Amino acid sequence: MRQIGTLPDARDARAIADYLAGLSIEARLVESPGGWELWVCDEDKVPRGREEYQAFLSNPADERFHKPKAARPAEAPRPVATLERRPVVEPQRQVTVLLIVASIVVTVLFQAPKETSFVCKYFFITEVHRVEIEGEKGFAWTPDVTLPDVRRGELWRLVTPIFIHFSPMHILFNMLWLFSLGSQLELRYRSARLVLLVLLVAVPSNLCQYFFSTIVLEGWKPVVTQSSPLFGGMSGVVFGLFGFVWMKAVYEPGCGLYVSPGNILLMMVWLILCMTGAVGPIANMAHLVGLAVGMLSGYASAWWNGFGSVRIPPEPQE
Repeated sequence: MRQIGTLPDARDARAIADYLAGLSIEARLVESPGGWELWVCDEDKVPRGREEYQAFLSNPADERFHKPKAARPAEAPRPVATLERRPVVEPQRQVTVLLIVASIVVTVLFQAPKETSFVCKYFFITEVHRVEIEGEKGFAWTPDVTLPDVRRGELWRLVTPIFIHFSPMHILFNMLWLFSLGSQLELRYRSARLVLLVLLVAVPSNLCQYFFSTIVLEGWKPVVTQSSPLFGGMSGVVFGLFGFVWMKAVYEPGCGLYVSPGNILLMMVWLILCMTGAVGPIANMAHLVGLAVGMLSGYASAWWNGFGSVRIPPEPQE
């Protein structure tokens, strides 16, 4: 679904929406501070919709844009698909930006020699310690799959590993995808829903990554190693957001979310490549679980919305 223009007048917005409907171009009107936004639901019909919209702007009095009936009162238009009203304040990317800033701050602290211990103590899924043995720096922790820190009430540990990144490329890749997918979701569904989706993906992906640790392909067979708290990154959440947007775009085409076929291929190739071990130690279990949770959530949301089949009842005859 794409926006093709904004009209300040309610009757004009309704007129062009009705006209597009007559051409089998499903449209949606959204109220905003600048007027009525006109959206075309079918991507394939966006060029034709824009062409007709420009024609309407050139000559809005043209008879073809108006039904041969009494003029409608200047009331809020009823769109062809559904009517949505936006608040006076324009939506922001507050949560998306906050997640990016938090990731950068935590990653900088983790990379700083004097602050690493702070991140190790509070941000991994269970507390770890920075150690140096015979000149070699590393990490140590108390093996305990029961997550004693979480059971003591430190529930934030189920989420905070998503903010730890281990290299510039690691955080750059994740933040680019987070900004793209998170912004799209937050602008469409608001901040609170994005927060819920991030939590819904982060908790199970972090838990599965901890309990099943690194999963790699050896001879195209998955191999799981012993559990380890030494993992982090936003990639599990990114795969979850990607899976959600992907399923919504497929099963609810008019939802306003979109991911290109090229990006779908890129994410799938990257998922498999990481599992081969060719790019080093990767939290593959977090990727897989995040993607699965996101796809299931997106499909469930599309099902709940009737797969986009909801319509406004026809107007009463005059």
